[in-house]
Amino acid sequence: MKFCALPIFLGLLSNVLVNCIDESQTDATGLVLSYSPGISSTAVSIYERFKDRPLEGPSVILPAGPVATTAPISTDRLLSVGTTVFAANRFQNTIWMYDLSGEPRLLDTVGSGGLTPCSFAYSKNILYVLNCAWNFSGNVGTGIPSVTAFSVVPEDKEILKPLPKYTREDKQEDKGILEPLPEYTRALDAYESLGGTQIEVTPDGKFLLVAIQGQPSVGATNQGALLTFSLDGGIPSDEPTEVLSGINWFAAFEMAEFNGQTFIYVESLNDASVAPYRLETNGSLTPVGPAVVGPPQGADAALCWLYRVRNYLYGTNFGTSTITSWKINETDGSVSLLEEAAGGANAHRTVVIDPATNVTQSGLLD
Repeated sequence: MKFCALPIFLGLLSNVLVNCIDESQTDATGLVLSYSPGISSTAVSIYERFKDRPLEGPSVILPAGPVATTAPISTDRLLSVGTTVFAANRFQNTIWMYDLSGEPRLLDTVGSGGLTPCSFAYSKNILYVLNCAWNFSGNVGTGIPSVTAFSVVPEDKEILKPLPKYTREDKQEDKGILEPLPEYTRALDAYESLGGTQIEVTPDGKFLLVAIQGQPSVGATNQGALLTFSLDGGIPSDEPTEVLSGINWFAAFEMAEFNGQTFIYVESLNDASVAPYRLETNGSLTPVGPAVVGPPQGADAALCWLYRVRNYLYGTNFGTSTITSWKINETDGSVSLLEEAAGGANAHRTVVIDPATNVTQSGLLD
């Protein structure tokens, strides 16, 4: 099976992604990877995706360590860079690296350098990891969140041996492809026990954004924060250059570039809203419009993930099992509500729009 280099990200089940396949060899149009924390072990399952019929598989199951237990409300524990895939194991505090360019194989495993890794960002051969510091049941922050980083060293194909069988067994072995970068580590001491949720590098590679969720309790409000670190040669600044605080249970954020400007869209779970900001050249965040509420506020309002396609935003609400959509004004970056609630299943947690077909797909919490 031959894979193209272009990844298309999805949010199906816990977290998934798609890589395109050479259609001359198969009628499959891509792959879906599902991160599955099981009772006794954790695995990444590979399914084939087709234009006119359901997914097939799993054709391959890649080991990802022992049981990872329940995840926090918002995580993105899978990341693809070309045909390379990274997965985080929260229970073991490890990162698993796979190669999908040929026969799928495990390339490397390494300790994350912190507690409960749950989100990745990648820029210029550097893998950034947010260690979210959640308890093992995934429902409360415990300990100090941190940012760690690894250089991705080109692997020597002659010395790497693919696993003969892909099972749910723990086949961990540090082969030196992921090299820790201690000078990149940033402990987020001020946010002890508040839990992290997401990390991203801006498209221009100048800033690292880190989301702090805040305690997952309706009563523990306004504890979330978005931290902006400047990057100098890829190394984060010692302290954030900007702190956007007071977010009412920070769920997720998205980035967009319009007319040479970078905009950040911050989703609050408790407020069931998306707030737009412009990222200035010095790293500060300027509001460009009011926060726009999606589903009706109250006990059932629980927006927990955000996904952008062009100038549209989609949020999942596991309180009412619906998807909310917003439209971005490309001139000033502000947002307006398109549809308060669409869809309907059981506890939506993640969402994706397939750019090839414009078909909305969503993942389930239960």
